[in-house]
Order: sequence, then structure tokens, then C-alpha cells
Amino acid sequence: MIYLYLKEVDSLALANVQMNLQRAFRNCFRSRHCRFPVFKSAKRSRRSYTTNNQKGTVAVYDCGIRLPKAGVVKAVIPWKLDPEWKVKSATVSQDADGKYYASVLFEFETVPVSVTENISCTRGPPR
Repeated sequence: MIYLYLKEVDSLALANVQMNLQRAFRNCFRSRHCRFPVFKSAKRSRRSYTTNNQKGTVAVYDCGIRLPKAGVVKAVIPWKLDPEWKVKSATVSQDADGKYYASVLFEFETVPVSVTENISCTRGPPR
């Protein structure tokens, strides 16, 4: 049986949904506090999907965001992009009023701070 609607969606988005379902079942059987996962209705659920960056499939430009199966989508980028940032994933969600929002997860390396001298305080903390 061929499900043509599954070809419309990015394969990594489908993999993320499957991983979320596995995590829900794992939590359900490990903890007494978690309930059994229930089917979410398309009418009342939050309309969003998450896709991972694999070999540059998700990229952020000055004028928009490139998403798999959608191409470059125009977007307002309110920050200056640093070339050292690596895109990890992007989540696209639709609000109740029909507007779309994209949340992009970046990874960057932090520079470790080395402590060179001890600072001793003779007085107590400031009040």
C-alpha cells in the first residue's frame, strides 16, 4: 500500500515524529506519573513540524530560510548571522491566526574562560 501524502513531507520530519512517539511510550511505561499517549486531533493540535539539518538542507539567509521540500521561504531575520553558527534544526509552526513562524536551533562553540588569579573580598557582599 502506497501512502502518497508521506512523500509530501521531509523524511527527517517523519523521523522526528517517530522518535517523539517512541519517547512518549518509553516514558509511559517507565513512570507511573505519565499517561498513555493519546491521538491528537488535527483540528485542535498545534500545527508544527521539526526538521533537522543534514548536509545543508536547512540554511538561514538574510532574506529567508531554506527548508527541505519547500525551498527558500521569505522571512524576517531580526539578528545578524554569525558564520561560526551551525544550524541544527528548524521548527515551523502555524498560529491560530494563520501566520507561520520558524524557530531555528543553532550550535556554536563557547570559549572556555580561564581563571588566572583569585580575587578575595575583605568585606561582605554589597547590599
